[in-house]
Amino acid sequence: MKQENKILIKICGLNNLENIEELNLLQPDFMGFIFYQKSKRFFIKDAEIIPFIRNINNINKVGVFVNEGYTEIMQEVKDLNLQFVQLHGNETPEFCDQLQKEVKVIKAFRIDDNFDFKITEPYLEVCDYFLFDCFTEAYGGSGKKFNWNQLEEFPYSKKYFLSGGIGPEDAAIIKSLKLSGLFAVDVNSGFEIEPGLKNIVALKYFMQEMNK
Repeated sequence: MKQENKILIKICGLNNLENIEELNLLQPDFMGFIFYQKSKRFFIKDAEIIPFIRNINNINKVGVFVNEGYTEIMQEVKDLNLQFVQLHGNETPEFCDQLQKEVKVIKAFRIDDNFDFKITEPYLEVCDYFLFDCFTEAYGGSGKKFNWNQLEEFPYSKKYFLSGGIGPEDAAIIKSLKLSGLFAVDVNSGFEIEPGLKNIVALKYFMQEMNK
């Protein structure tokens, strides 16, 4: 049984079947698959990987999209039996509302020093969770952190994922953060051997540290 205040763990940017099989044994809370063609971690479906992912039932599966159309998103949700979609582009609250009728929605926001959290207000009722990442011209996977202390200024009760440049050494820092809304961490490039291929040893260590 999960501890009440446990920070959940999402491992994102997966596209290697053997690696996913190993990660499945670690039992993270979420697995993320990127459907943005410009990403170095773009998820390529093939005849072997689709049935394996479809049949993962004990881990939340998240499809990550950037300014993708409703029909295309819902096709991936159906093909891989996804429980969540994560939106990293300029998706409107109306679009999130449309999707939320079919699947749980995580809306990502890219944080810089001048970010105004009021921008998130129109999305409060049409998303299940937010995700806060470092602002870069690309949409995630930069390996860069933003100033996590800015999250102390987040004025709403919406739960959120923390993302951006998280590495194995960050577990203690994350656990020390006094952020009531922090629901989960989203890890990606800080745990890679190469884009899309995760370091299982580093992830196992991080998960053990987070669960202490």
